[in-house]
Formats: sequence, structure tokens, C-alpha cells
Amino acid sequence: MNLVEYAYLQHTAEKTGHPWVLPPGYQLIKVLRSTPRGAFAKNEVFGFIARHQNNIEVVFRVTDSHHDWLSDGNLDLIPHRIGGNVHEGGYKLYEQMRDAIESVVLANPGGGVNIKGHSLGCWLATFCAADLAFYEPKVFLYAPPRPGDVQFASAFNTICTDVTRYANSEDIVPTLPTPHHYCHVGRPVYFTKHTGDVVKNHAMSLYDEATK
Repeated sequence: MNLVEYAYLQHTAEKTGHPWVLPPGYQLIKVLRSTPRGAFAKNEVFGFIARHQNNIEVVFRVTDSHHDWLSDGNLDLIPHRIGGNVHEGGYKLYEQMRDAIESVVLANPGGGVNIKGHSLGCWLATFCAADLAFYEPKVFLYAPPRPGDVQFASAFNTICTDVTRYANSEDIVPTLPTPHHYCHVGRPVYFTKHTGDVVKNHAMSLYDEATK
């Protein structure tokens, strides 16, 4: 099972009150939380940071609640410090976790940094990678929507050079937001898997199976 799928299990466990554990060999360091847009939005778990051997794993989950969709649906662009503009809703979700992520990485020097996300989680993973570029992270984006404009993509690809973007040709999410103002980042790896269901074409389990 891809480590990103454990972020889904983590979120489900929080909602149901059931226990959640990482696979053997992984040590949980930090639960990552944020509050989406919306007057009645609640603080939610969006992923975690774990240690595996000498590496730090930063993992982000996909959209779940209707408040998350409000953050997704905000297509306004705001400036990013490395250049260009990025998706405002996604960035504001990430911004609430930034200090916690940076403090963990600073406290665990010497190892590698792997950053992973699926769907909305790819926005969070991309913005995280930009902040942690000094550590030369390996970034894995599964079914990512476009995170920002072409100027941001160019600046990002200059400082983050080990970024793999997986996209199913039958999945609508990687085609969003439309390329009029938005651009993808990283090295694309395409595959085709049609299940007959729009939601299943986007599922992390499908991406896990297709990219092993």
C-alpha cells in the first residue's frame, strides 16, 4: 500500500474514533492539520510526517469534506515567494501547516526528505516542496491538479528537480484548473486505466496499482 493511502486511513480513523497506525518501520512524528474555507469549517487532519530509517516522509491526503471543496473551488491566484502565482485556496490550507513541517525537518537533519500527495494533497505537497527545496526533496504527485501559473511552475522546477507527476489519462482531476491561467510542475508519467467510473479513475488505490 502506498504511504499516501495511510493518510486516508488516518482521516477515516479520526472521524470514526478507531485506532490508526503506520506500517512497520515508520515512526509518526507529526499529525498535519488545517482548517478549510467556510464559516462552519472544522480543523481537519490532512496528513502526517513520519520517519522511516533515516528519511522524513511528508504525506498529504485528498479532499474529503464540503469545506475542502470550498478551498478547492477558490480559483483565485495569489503571489508565491519563489515567483509567479498559486492557487489561493490550496496555499492557504498549506500555510497553516508550514511552520510545523519546517520545524520537524529542521529538528531531523542529515536524512532525505520525501514528499507525497494525491489530488488536493498534491497542491500541499508542491507548496511544501518549494519551502523545503534546500533539502533536495524527492516529490511524488499522484493525480495532481495544476498548482499555479507558468511563472510559478518555471521557478518551482528550477529549485525542485526531483519531482514525478503521475496522471491517469482517464482521470479528470489532472486537467484542472484549466490551463488558461494554470500550469503543471514536475516530470510527467502518464498511464491509461479506465474503470468505467469517474471517481474510481481518480482513486489513490488505482494510482498505487498502476505506478508500482
